Amino acid sequence: EIKKMGQNQEEENQGVALIQEEVPVPLLPRFLAGEEELRGSELGVAYHKVLQLLDLKHISKKEDIELQLEKMVEEQKLSKEAKESIRLVLIEKFLQSGIGKRMIHAHKEGRLYRERPFVIGVKAKQIKESFDSEEMVLVQGIMDAFFEEEGEIILVDYKTDYVKSEKELRNRYRMQMDYYTQALEMITGKKVKERILYAITLGKEIVF
Repeated sequence: EIKKMGQNQEEENQGVALIQEEVPVPLLPRFLAGEEELRGSELGVAYHKVLQLLDLKHISKKEDIELQLEKMVEEQKLSKEAKESIRLVLIEKFLQSGIGKRMIHAHKEGRLYRERPFVIGVKAKQIKESFDSEEMVLVQGIMDAFFEEEGEIILVDYKTDYVKSEKELRNRYRMQMDYYTQALEMITGKKVKERILYAITLGKEIVF
């Protein structure tokens, strides 16, 4: 519901109930092999799972990613269907990006945290002015990743939404990033100096 409120007024008037996430890059059809491709939110979950489990200390080339994915399947941490739907080139591009390299460095030094759940209390009117109430509401979520750099925090979130521009993602997730920032600063007692959303399908870093 909070994500929905974060979208622009035009989208709300059209009655958008949920944010549908999917990878727009056409995948190689696998129906000839009798397999089904993951689509929409399922594919988004698959990418998040891979980025959560990748051992960033031992990745230097595309083949390393492939080997790790195979190991995830063997250990039943990732389904075969999910592995086959993942596009290695998109993961490789992320790891070669500026934020990807910074995360790899932080991981090697034990300063990277991934898939961390949180619960914070906020006033109802802070969520939406029309609520006009001081009552505390619990907001919970899971942060994709954050790491410490020079005593401050860098927040990272991955998205696989089908969008044509960065502006769409900014409008859609600004409120979510605001809550993640508030939660991180409350939990760590440190300032969040950067908030970066990485659009997997666009291959871009979007700074909030």
